[in-house]
Amino acid sequence: MYDITHLRGEKRRSCKIYVLAELWLYVNYTEILTINFTIMSTRDKVLKKLNELLTRNYDAEYGYKEAVKDIKDSKLKKVFKTYVEQRNRFGHDIKGEIANLGEDPEKAKGTSVAGDIHRKWMNLKKVISSNNEEAILEECRRGEMVTWQDYNEALALEDLPPTTMTLLEDHKRKIDEALYDIMELKSDYAS
Repeated sequence: MYDITHLRGEKRRSCKIYVLAELWLYVNYTEILTINFTIMSTRDKVLKKLNELLTRNYDAEYGYKEAVKDIKDSKLKKVFKTYVEQRNRFGHDIKGEIANLGEDPEKAKGTSVAGDIHRKWMNLKKVISSNNEEAILEECRRGEMVTWQDYNEALALEDLPPTTMTLLEDHKRKIDEALYDIMELKSDYAS
């Protein structure tokens, strides 16, 4: 620390003020660094999860496009085309939210390995299944369940920005509806 015993009068008083000011700055700067680190790590967690959801929506969009090609039933084609458009819109919404948080949304592009594997499994199951529509609906249900879980995990993050919370709640509500519709359609085809 500082030795000011040799200083007298005004110089000593000025030096004490300087030392106190330096100490105050050190303490407050440490607090500021701690606060910024906490905010940044929360922001990083949110961005990581948003990028995961973006990829998940790419997976779903691509999966529904593949299902449209494989389905003969016009009613199911129409439903799946609606989900293709919905997931595309979700992706754009999430890209906008990532940009609002100061990150480049173009970093996360394309589908995931897990999504690619799931689509390959859907193709294999379609080939060996006697009821193509029912098999595809079951795989769509499974994919929706994974997406539903990912959205739940995102909504459980602490300090989620209000705009992000509102956006994800809206998406999740629509995923809930899609999941319900797919389960209804699946039960219709099982009969």
